[in-house]
Amino acid sequence: MKIAAVACGNGLGHVKRLIRVLGRVRSLEPAGRVHLFCERWQTEALAAWAEYRALLSWDGARVEFVRLPVRWAADASFYGDWVLTWHRELAGLGLDRFDLVVSDNLHEPLLYCERVVLSGSFLWPDVLHRAFPESPVLARYRESAEHLLLERRPEMIVNRYFAMPATGEWAQAVPVGFIGFCDERIQARRGPPRRVLLAVGKATAAEGVRPQIVRALRSCLGNGTRFLASPEWARGLERDMPGVQPFDFERGSLEEADFAIVRPGLGTISDCVLARVPMAVLPDACPEVAHNGGRLIELGLGVSLGDLEEAERSPLTNAGPYSDLAKGFDGLERHGEDAAARHLLSILGGSSSR
Repeated sequence: MKIAAVACGNGLGHVKRLIRVLGRVRSLEPAGRVHLFCERWQTEALAAWAEYRALLSWDGARVEFVRLPVRWAADASFYGDWVLTWHRELAGLGLDRFDLVVSDNLHEPLLYCERVVLSGSFLWPDVLHRAFPESPVLARYRESAEHLLLERRPEMIVNRYFAMPATGEWAQAVPVGFIGFCDERIQARRGPPRRVLLAVGKATAAEGVRPQIVRALRSCLGNGTRFLASPEWARGLERDMPGVQPFDFERGSLEEADFAIVRPGLGTISDCVLARVPMAVLPDACPEVAHNGGRLIELGLGVSLGDLEEAERSPLTNAGPYSDLAKGFDGLERHGEDAAARHLLSILGGSSSR
């Protein structure tokens, strides 16, 4: 049994989720052979991650570097005719020699292989056309992708709570729970919070709402609240918010936070769900991230950044609103990697029931 996985090059979350699922597949079917296609920088960034190192030790496992250029950019000029032709680089990978290809957020492997399962909770042609509807090249990208997907109707493993509509309209959605990478917390947290984490990554959008973030954090001053942020943001906030402590996102634990102000990417959301950390969401120009933020609020797991400035409603300063958010995590499906692995093995006829 040979499985190929094609990882989207837009960040590390995509390849980490694939590796987690592949690990679960191999634990259920040790004879399986895995071939991971990704960008070189992703493996360099994950070189010390135990799950990636484990993959390298598997019998028959291979990692092959390939250019996978489709990713988010806030400027429409980034997207040229290359979005319509880049898939030709997949032609030489021999995807049709595998029993199954799992492709994360990229539909293009369907052009080169019959047995393809997609994964992720959005499709790039849909997201990019939503972001830049005036772009002729992205309109063609969306049209060609929609035609291919409706013709093939592949299965797509998606997050049960955050999948964008196109995943069910163009593909056959297979919903699973959250796939996170932090320790799971069982008991709900009690508020109001005393440790607030600013988790905005390198999002330039956060710069535009910096004054709003500062006002929200200042509402907690004087009540013993600790503030945590990346070293870069801790330095940047020093003038307006002295005392913000640097937080190491690689080694730190979400157990150190009771509340997080986030750019709502699915990886960040998944970790906060596992750790039961309520969130406030930043606005974002990316339609996928904006969709996630809206869903967080609908599900009762988070609030808007503006809500933090409402004295009577802010979960930063009121135990009632905070407790309401903390209870929202009850009953959410976790360990989506287990369901994803079982589904892939059911397609291959492997030991999915072990």
